[in-house]
Amino acid sequence: MRVAKSAVREHSAPKRPLDYPVMDEDLQARLAACVKAANAFSRHTLTWLGRKTPDEQAAWFKGTVDAGRTVFQPWALEILFVLGTLGRSRFTELQRLLGVSSRTLSDKLQMLRDEGFVEREVFDEQPVRIEYYLTKHGSITASLAGPLICELNRRGNPIPPP
Repeated sequence: MRVAKSAVREHSAPKRPLDYPVMDEDLQARLAACVKAANAFSRHTLTWLGRKTPDEQAAWFKGTVDAGRTVFQPWALEILFVLGTLGRSRFTELQRLLGVSSRTLSDKLQMLRDEGFVEREVFDEQPVRIEYYLTKHGSITASLAGPLICELNRRGNPIPPP
């Protein structure tokens, strides 16, 4: 009798946390408070949605998913998080910090600019200097992404805390 591959395959061990501390106790406490607040917000949202008709619920979810398409593309949240942490950054600094190709970074910055998350300032110098920074909408989004990225870091992903 043949055994299915999935029955014989060993499950990989869960990722173990990093060997070095990535967050101090204060940052961990603040992250826990953010998670608690996010849970309360989610419960409130579910209650609010429960009072809506099925058509209103569907419209809300569709609008939410449509609005998130830009932010949830690869590299978008990472760019917003880095810009939110640094305030302003030049292209080469973003590229170095993120480890992304110049074409991908250029495309993502343009998309984030088109959607109103990021702006850029060109300085009339030799050579020309361009700095990227967040709009108000981008800052709000980056501040909401911060706890998510810190939680991923806490779970063992090598993303530096703010």
